[in-house]
Amino acid sequence: MTSTAIRGESELSTTEKELLQFIRTLHFGSVEVQVHEKRIVQIERRERRRFDDPKSR
Repeated sequence: MTSTAIRGESELSTTEKELLQFIRTLHFGSVEVQVHEKRIVQIERRERRRFDDPKSR
C-alpha cells in the first residue's frame, strides 16, 4: 500500500472518522476544515434546509 492509497475506515483517526460522518450526513451545505501545522484543528459544518411553501403550489 502506498502512502497515497486510501486507508480503510478502521485505520482512520477519530478526527478523520468524524469528518467523514459530517460529510455523509450532509444533504445540502458545506464542510470547512481548518488545518494548522498538518493537523486538523477545527471542522465547521453549514447545512441549508429549504422548505416547500404549500401556498405557492
